[in-house]
Amino acid sequence: MKKLSLLFSRLSSTPVAALSFAVSVLFIAFVLPHFSTLIDTASSGMGMPDRLFYYNAERLGQIVQAYSAQGRWVYVRCAATYDTAWPAIYISFLCISISWLNNFSLKPDSRFKQLNLIPLICALFDAFENLNLSIIMMTFPDTLELLLNTAGIFTAGKWVAAGLSFSVLTGSIIHAVLKQAHKVP
Repeated sequence: MKKLSLLFSRLSSTPVAALSFAVSVLFIAFVLPHFSTLIDTASSGMGMPDRLFYYNAERLGQIVQAYSAQGRWVYVRCAATYDTAWPAIYISFLCISISWLNNFSLKPDSRFKQLNLIPLICALFDAFENLNLSIIMMTFPDTLELLLNTAGIFTAGKWVAAGLSFSVLTGSIIHAVLKQAHKVP
């Protein structure tokens, strides 16, 4: 893990951080609205379970049932494209931004530099969520109860890890600003 953290630190230059930020903003502005429209149409306005913080098997069943058979395949295709690209983009942004800020404000051997790996927890939960929900969509209504019961856990885990990641980013920003102001040793 230390080597992976160091790799992010080495890759995190000002141009790379700026590029990562720009790609995130462009994706949010131009791609996510199209993705949302596709999903809202496919789900008869019900939306994606991914957007909820948590849902149980019964609620997930109601959401999936709102999708037509064709709509469920649209969801699976979107999960394999848009919803795979977006986590890669925002996780990269978080890892690079945290690394870039910590390169300015932390000593090279600081253990806190490894906080740049926290977003990878979010990536792991997001990947399991996408896989689980895609299998549910492909097999509905004959879906395994285990998948219906665990999907909400992966989604909640994703949101908790995302919140933690943005908290680390915020803390890194504050620490870097204070360090620049020579208020923190």
